[in-house]
Amino acid sequence: MRRLNYDMRPIIALLAINLIFTFAPGFNISWQAHIGGLVAGVVVGYAMVHARASDAP
Repeated sequence: MRRLNYDMRPIIALLAINLIFTFAPGFNISWQAHIGGLVAGVVVGYAMVHARASDAP
């Protein structure tokens, strides 16, 4: 996102809100699933950014 000069503040705000809801008492949300999704999203995003362009149309 930084390389393309996009504003990352909305994404960071959404992540912060999700983490607040995840760890807030009374919501009974699986924090393991949210952290796992965050880690998986970072890995997939990293792979997509650094993937080579294919020759396929």
